[in-house]
Amino acid sequence: MIEKIFTIQSPFDCPYTNLAIEDELLKNIKINEKILFCYINKPSVVMGRFQNPWSEVNLELLRQRDILLVRRQSGGGCVY
Repeated sequence: MIEKIFTIQSPFDCPYTNLAIEDELLKNIKINEKILFCYINKPSVVMGRFQNPWSEVNLELLRQRDILLVRRQSGGGCVY
């Protein structure tokens, strides 16, 4: 049996938009579906749900370099 994989490529480079789309896909996926969601964000730090930005991120450096700080709904570590 050949499995069907839906491939979606985001036209956006906004991490807020891409994470919102990713969250919506996860909420609406059926049990037997597989989705590959591809995107490239502008420079950003994506934090896990339970991370503390004040102790784990150099916020001043982000401001200086115009790097966005985003929190995703799932756990896990930071990704630049």
